[in-house]
Amino acid sequence: MKENVFLRKLKELKIFSVSSGLRIFYSCYADRFGKKRYGDKTPIYNQSLKFIKSILPEAYFIHIIRDGRDVAVSTRNLWFGPGNDIKKQAENWMRRIQRSRKQAEDFPESYLEIRYENLTMNPEAELKKICSAIKIPFEKRMLEYYSNSAQRLNEIRERVDVKGQLITKEQRIGIFEFCTKPPTNERIGRWKKEMTAKEINTFHSVAGNFLREMDYAT
Repeated sequence: MKENVFLRKLKELKIFSVSSGLRIFYSCYADRFGKKRYGDKTPIYNQSLKFIKSILPEAYFIHIIRDGRDVAVSTRNLWFGPGNDIKKQAENWMRRIQRSRKQAEDFPESYLEIRYENLTMNPEAELKKICSAIKIPFEKRMLEYYSNSAQRLNEIRERVDVKGQLITKEQRIGIFEFCTKPPTNERIGRWKKEMTAKEINTFHSVAGNFLREMDYAT
């Protein structure tokens, strides 16, 4: 996004508000790719649904939920994860889902839960659900998102996180590795091979009931 375009559009506003500023920011990005709608895939935003809804009342929320044990083995070595402690991983997974659901009670018509497992095994059916929820037509080319992802990923730059830690461009691109490939279900059930028996028991002792409530077998 060219900074001068963003600033010019801001200056054209008769009355500035945070809401209008955000809409301009996102629409400038969408315009670059000839899109009318825009979205933001930032996982931690699922903890601030009410706040986001208060600023952007038109917002829809698509909450992709994954087996917490697979989440644990996928994120425990990443800089933005809750760490390697399985107990903390289980608590974090359970708390975040519960907090999201609690907030969404105020606007159920704008909130949709999708299971990661279903999305990777049957992406077309799940995408059609999403499109219906956010009121846009489904198009087959949505299934080919990976065809131009390399170009988009190349725009990523290094940055410093909230802890002051430098995150390199390579590190940031690394977490989007699978965006450059078609969906695969190979990562479903990773925990069965990558967790020790002790780690599995620890996770179940914390979140076993919630796993079963979410229809994930223990």
